[in-house]
Amino acid sequence: LGYNLHSEDFFQGSSISQVVTKIKPRFSYGVNGNQEVLSNYGVNGAYGSQGVYNGQTGYANSALPTLGLLWEKATTINFGLDASFLNDRISIIADIYSRDIKDKLANLTLPYYTGFSSILTNN
Repeated sequence: LGYNLHSEDFFQGSSISQVVTKIKPRFSYGVNGNQEVLSNYGVNGAYGSQGVYNGQTGYANSALPTLGLLWEKATTINFGLDASFLNDRISIIADIYSRDIKDKLANLTLPYYTGFSSILTNN
């Protein structure tokens, strides 16, 4: 979102327009989700063969289900200013940018007695 302040009548009629040719404040905001770290069926856990006992194959969890996971969310905010002076002989472009990630996915270490080393979780 930008605003050409130099195009307004009050600006063009002022004495500052002799020095400031162009002035445009800008702002942007967005939230994006990241699903790349999640597989299609990873939230369901995984089962694997644990060997044969008395002629029967045994199956057990080889990965824990992670039902409560959320997408990572990246929020970005940008403030900017475009300005030019002396009939566009001098130009300045300035930006302030911030990015914050919420619900970051990470492996949480589990105690050894659970039988699993870690589980994927939002922190």
